[in-house]
Amino acid sequence: MGGLQVDSVLDILVNKLMAMTDRAKDRQWHPSQQVEMLKEGGMKMILHVSDTAELLGWILNFGSGVRVVRPDSLREKVQEEAKKIFDRR
Repeated sequence: MGGLQVDSVLDILVNKLMAMTDRAKDRQWHPSQQVEMLKEGGMKMILHVSDTAELLGWILNFGSGVRVVRPDSLREKVQEEAKKIFDRR
């Protein structure tokens, strides 16, 4: 996710079922990221980045192991893209 402009706050909640949570907590995808490990497992990641096509692709890369909490506009884009993928079968 290099080169993204700071534009909006994205609050991304990574589900506890995500197999790579342990590795992901130690990886830096963006200089602004803040990571919090959750009691129930998984982690919460907050990023201050632009809402771009590159960001959408990065989120979709995690498949069902990630859930966008905010902003609503990004969450809706992820849902729309996932539906398009499903509908292509």
